[in-house]
Amino acid sequence: MFFSDCCAIVGSASFDAEHYLREREAGLFACTVAADGGFASLERACVAPDVALGDFDSLGYVPEAPRVERHPVMKDATDLELALEWAHHEGFRSAAVYGALGGRLDQTMATLQTLVHFARCGMHVAAIGEGYVVVALSSRQNKARESPDATRSVERGDALDAELASEKQEADAVCRKSCGGASAIANEGSPLVVKLDIPAGIEGVVSVCAMGGDARVTERGLLYEVENVVLPCDSSLGVSNELTGCAACIEVLEGDVIVFLPAMPLDMLR
Repeated sequence: MFFSDCCAIVGSASFDAEHYLREREAGLFACTVAADGGFASLERACVAPDVALGDFDSLGYVPEAPRVERHPVMKDATDLELALEWAHHEGFRSAAVYGALGGRLDQTMATLQTLVHFARCGMHVAAIGEGYVVVALSSRQNKARESPDATRSVERGDALDAELASEKQEADAVCRKSCGGASAIANEGSPLVVKLDIPAGIEGVVSVCAMGGDARVTERGLLYEVENVVLPCDSSLGVSNELTGCAACIEVLEGDVIVFLPAMPLDMLR
């Protein structure tokens, strides 16, 4: 299962309470964290969070919760990033983020960047908007999850850059000798390939957008299928594909992507 041992994080933006409550009742969430104004959203849904975290400038007061972490207003990270850092440090393998999309465009962009950052660190992360789900995938995920200190600082994600670059250079050298100079990439079955499987029975628009640089992807079972293609980070190439009700799979062979999906239960993602 893509999402297991999951921490729910609720921010201050538009909150799909129905989706959250359905997943909570299904037993998906081991913990719920209120990030600043997310406390009020949970309160309106009659849910008491396990942790309240942030500078609480949006909420306007310091709430009561089993665990409260107050941060200064002047800081170098959003409350959402601090909440994901908390979940990562506590050892959660996945996180479902609510109340972090819509509203201010800069905050939404920061949310997407933050999701990618923690995907690079080995977590399975998604943000749930009203009517859609956003999943971050990184070719670093499997490598990061194999690290013996996988629950420690997110700095590990950045530290993997040099190691992965070195491995790719070695693979490129081999490929240049055997393939007449073609660029080396991760092959199907490689530990660097990250897959997202979507079961049959779901229809709707799917978009895959590269983040932080070009990515290389394979998309099967969608209306438009592609195999091992470069997805530029400065192009609309990956927008508006479609789920047609068939089982589908998105593979990331290189780089980082954000996948936009129709709203669905998170335990359907494999």
